[in-house]
Amino acid sequence: MNRVPWWVWVSVLGCAAASLVSLAARHKMEDSNRAVGLMMEMLDIEAMAAATGIDRATALKELKEHGLTGVAITEDTIGDLVRKGRLVLETDGSALVIRAVGDLGSRWVKPGTPEPRFIGSQYQRDLYHLDRVAKALSRRGFYDLGAVNVPYGVRYPTSISVDRDSSLDVSAVLVGIDPRAAYEAKEAGLVVVARHFNEVGSNERTIVGSLRDSSLAGATAYLIGGDQAIGNRILIAATEETLSALKMTYLSPEFVALGGDTYLRNKLRAQTLRLHSINQLEAETMSQSELDERFAKAYRERSVRWLLLRPTSKASRNVLDQASETLMSIGDAVRAAGGEVKEPHPFVDPNVSPWLIGAIAALAFPAVLWTIFAAFGNNWFSYVSGFIALGITGASFVGEYREYASLMIAILMPVLGYLVIASMERGRRYPVVAYILMSAVSLVGGLAVGGMMVGIEYTLRVSAFSGVKLAMFLPVLIVGWIVLKQQGPIRETLSRPVTWAAATVTILGLVVIALLALRSGNENPSAVSSLELQIRSLLDNLLHVRPRSKEVAFGHPALAIALCLMAYRPNLRGWAALLLLAGMVGQTSIVNTMCHLHTPVLLSLARIGVGLALGGIIGALVWVVARRLMPAEKTAE
Repeated sequence: MNRVPWWVWVSVLGCAAASLVSLAARHKMEDSNRAVGLMMEMLDIEAMAAATGIDRATALKELKEHGLTGVAITEDTIGDLVRKGRLVLETDGSALVIRAVGDLGSRWVKPGTPEPRFIGSQYQRDLYHLDRVAKALSRRGFYDLGAVNVPYGVRYPTSISVDRDSSLDVSAVLVGIDPRAAYEAKEAGLVVVARHFNEVGSNERTIVGSLRDSSLAGATAYLIGGDQAIGNRILIAATEETLSALKMTYLSPEFVALGGDTYLRNKLRAQTLRLHSINQLEAETMSQSELDERFAKAYRERSVRWLLLRPTSKASRNVLDQASETLMSIGDAVRAAGGEVKEPHPFVDPNVSPWLIGAIAALAFPAVLWTIFAAFGNNWFSYVSGFIALGITGASFVGEYREYASLMIAILMPVLGYLVIASMERGRRYPVVAYILMSAVSLVGGLAVGGMMVGIEYTLRVSAFSGVKLAMFLPVLIVGWIVLKQQGPIRETLSRPVTWAAATVTILGLVVIALLALRSGNENPSAVSSLELQIRSLLDNLLHVRPRSKEVAFGHPALAIALCLMAYRPNLRGWAALLLLAGMVGQTSIVNTMCHLHTPVLLSLARIGVGLALGGIIGALVWVVARRLMPAEKTAE
């Protein structure tokens, strides 16, 4: 095979340099935003406060001292307020009457008094709930705020009547978050997150009014309540516009499909943060170390900035102390992972120039073109492919087409890495050098993907690299084609009889590739065995970052053994070719690691380095054992 021309190396190095400039901007964005918020539901906090015999405000302050950063307040219904004893719902002839509990009391709420709704007698403190009900019913057309009559010195209506003959289910009407609860959370120094539901019959008035009331109450963030965003789906634009006008941060939960979430993430990129939550059942079945690891990974590996916690047990001598210990432990784990436990803020887009993105593709083009002709020969297919590659490179200067160029580079750089090794007659005597060189060329493909796909939309997973599967397996097929051609004319090779050993190895190889296909992807749906989970956890604890399983258990060791066979057992070149082909899985995995665009760039590079080192060591150890078992053979000169 022809040697790689010098200008191809210039192309590879130029592509790598331009990619690193772009990735440096992405790293700056990631490194400047390391704050992580620890959040709990107000409903959980209220239950813990009641169980320990203290009031809600005291519980909030205690949890704040142990690391709590924010509290999610779910909006109430009229039925919730009745069940809590804040209001009474009764019938009066043809009307349903909603009123506060008890007598008026001796003190009255003076208009203009700071936080007047939270002082006075219990009756007076409950009157503001009627104000919430009045606003909610008014927005739905069932109440006229202009007709409200209140006693002298009282700020809120003392009773509300609704026609019993209407189709309205009064108890199900949403009245927004509790302003008093929000006030106590703000007094404790916590971030208030409003949770709103998308009730049947939501309209612009209810959407805008609910979010505005939450903002006035002190909420600075919004988290979807239930399974869809308020306003989804016809009026979701009203939600987006209101959140934008109020400058409320949108918290997007990961690993769950919620109606309207993708739309809001896309439209509110500059004020969106990702959130990782854990349900009550999971919290009660996981050990503290497992919880720490899970939440720390969410921050470290997936750019999550809010963590929603649940009580780890409903049965405890003191559930509040238990929650405080959990908060402190998770906070320590986040700090150990490089984060800071405090109120997080949205990412600032690095705004990488389209010219730099286009330059990455343009600098890679000579190497891409040479790889096409070296792999497929001087024929019409190569000329057509080269012409298409030229068009894709030119289109990369336009933002929406950059993914095609990054996919092209991701596919062909690992192929180029193989061609480099295949052309190194003298270099085959140095397996370590060949191993490093081939992996470095593949890495450039990953750097190009990471460098071209830079933007806050990738950090938030609004957009993702959609060519992961092709970049993972197409290079393996191309190299397989090249290896097949190297055995001689294709027709003659295919007409040769197949041995049982070759057939068995081929079948096993196909099975392995099929398993890798099922397990690849950013969100793998296939089950992972408990043994592998234990090994992963062990590697996480022993190493700076856990390498990818397919690399250390299959790809990199196979490549190392193949290169050793090429150097010291040239008579086994058939087996070397098969192992080299298997080693391509590790090479494409290098690229694939950089395709996880929501993972911090330094962590991805560290994962690649650890995988190469550990996989190479495993391969070398296997080679040492296998060489002793092989029949004596003169070392190739």
